[in-house]
Amino acid sequence: MSITIRPCTPRDAEALALVSRATFLESYADVLPAADILVHCEVQNRPELYRN
Repeated sequence: MSITIRPCTPRDAEALALVSRATFLESYADVLPAADILVHCEVQNRPELYRN
């Protein structure tokens, strides 16, 4: 298996948002209400935020 590390580009925004949301969910699922987690992810982990 070969791994290549490269700078991210705007085309990676969807994948970055997914990883960010999954990480937040994993970290706070036992601490915060599900509705609050969903709102946070929609606002703070939008793919648009990773395109700039």
